[in-house]
Amino acid sequence: MKTFSEMIRLLEGTSDSIQKINLISGYLTSEKNDKDRVWAIGLLLGIRPTGIIPVKKMRQWCIGHVGIPIWLYDFSHQITGDHAETIGLMVASEVQSNNLYLHNWIEKIQQVQKAQDDQIRELVMHAWSSLENDSVYIFNKLITGQFRIKISKNIIVEAVCKTTGQDINAVSYHLMKDWHPDQIYWQQLFNFENSESRISNPYPFSKIYAIHSEEVETITPEQWVALWLWDGIRCQLIVRKGEIHIRTMGEELITNKLPEFGFLQGGYGDFVIEGVMVSWIGDKPIDSEKLLARMSRKYITKKVFQSIPAVFIAEDLLEEEMADIRFESYEERRSRLKNLMARINNPNVLLSPLIEFNDRFALAYHRNKARETGAIGLILKKKTAKQRADIVPEEIWEWKNEPYTIDAVLIYAHRSLIRGNHFFSDFTFALWDGDNLIPVAKAFSGLGDDEIIEISAWIKSHKIESFGPVVSVHPDLVFELSFECVSNSARHKSGIVLRLPRIVRWNRDKLPEDAHKLADLKSLIIV
Repeated sequence: MKTFSEMIRLLEGTSDSIQKINLISGYLTSEKNDKDRVWAIGLLLGIRPTGIIPVKKMRQWCIGHVGIPIWLYDFSHQITGDHAETIGLMVASEVQSNNLYLHNWIEKIQQVQKAQDDQIRELVMHAWSSLENDSVYIFNKLITGQFRIKISKNIIVEAVCKTTGQDINAVSYHLMKDWHPDQIYWQQLFNFENSESRISNPYPFSKIYAIHSEEVETITPEQWVALWLWDGIRCQLIVRKGEIHIRTMGEELITNKLPEFGFLQGGYGDFVIEGVMVSWIGDKPIDSEKLLARMSRKYITKKVFQSIPAVFIAEDLLEEEMADIRFESYEERRSRLKNLMARINNPNVLLSPLIEFNDRFALAYHRNKARETGAIGLILKKKTAKQRADIVPEEIWEWKNEPYTIDAVLIYAHRSLIRGNHFFSDFTFALWDGDNLIPVAKAFSGLGDDEIIEISAWIKSHKIESFGPVVSVHPDLVFELSFECVSNSARHKSGIVLRLPRIVRWNRDKLPEDAHKLADLKSLIIV
């Protein structure tokens, strides 16, 4: 339990992907108990035991156990922002006094799932008195059913590959299948002998480079083709031996999230197509955030299927009838893809159209019109281009739309998880709606270290009140934010949500009344 808890603490303290891979791999290598290793992978992937006690009751038990007034507990919770952490800091032992494994504690929690409160409380008190801080924190999360850690599945897959020496596609294929730590052993989970996972292997994705203004002048219709750059999940549609597999650019297997493509398993032959998964209604795609929200659901209802339909936009054919055709010219591959799409002839799989242009001015015109079609720019591909992982920049470019910008007022700041509680690095910004400031975006990137230090000092002296690790501040500072697009949102008070908001600069010369209005932002929504 202790080594797992230490790993989680270190994972939550870093944003570096390589370090996360090394931490998970280091744990899996050093942990000798196979059941703990399987449960660790399961917990990281989101497989967790059912919670058996509400956090509110844990709070009551902690206050009674430690013998402190309610106000002191609530004040401490305001600083940490997390009940499990608050309780861990208050009740944990300095030295761990038992050697139970992670899976032992999970089994104990499972055994009292239907027990009376007295029996559950007895287990809780035993854990609090015999575990140190990090382990109490994990125990509290597990017994309340709130254990979750924000980590990419691809990082977990890469860590397992580093530990086992197995192929990344095979590991991804097996980990994304339906399994539970209670029902499988480590050897079973990673026994790939005679595995059929190879049929789901993708090809290396094409690398698309951002074009510079001087390169645009070299683009001619005789040598190049233009396609829309769609905002969605870049993936490969793989059909081999009667099975369909869909893999993202991060090599995550998402087939089970997209059952509407099951029709491709019969009658169309074997192929691998690279393209973009979007949600499409009418004659153009809808906000990509909706598709991502659908993909994050464990269960997808009929209503969600109908309101957020998935459509694959085909851009390139990489394999046909088990033959690798990546080294044919794009013009030849496009012709093959067009014939295949004619055979498929299904509204769930669309061919990305070519955009006609005569010169760079026509290209610029189409780029400026991209948002009206639901695209975020253009892809420019040389007709002779081959598809390979080391593709040279001179063969494929992306020409994105210019981002929108607004001036917004800082109203909330969140203590930094990376730099420590003395600094603030996550900020909430607002726009005017009449005489009120309405929050519209959260952003954390774009400021330098010196600015973070200066702003953190200002926040401490201009704080209004605290909400855990979040503080509200006097609305005095104005920042310029950039973002890719704005969409309607029923979940947000403002009624809108921004795509990829980023801090451009601190506008020291502007006053709060100079900030934009909410109506300015809503006017940018393309229906």
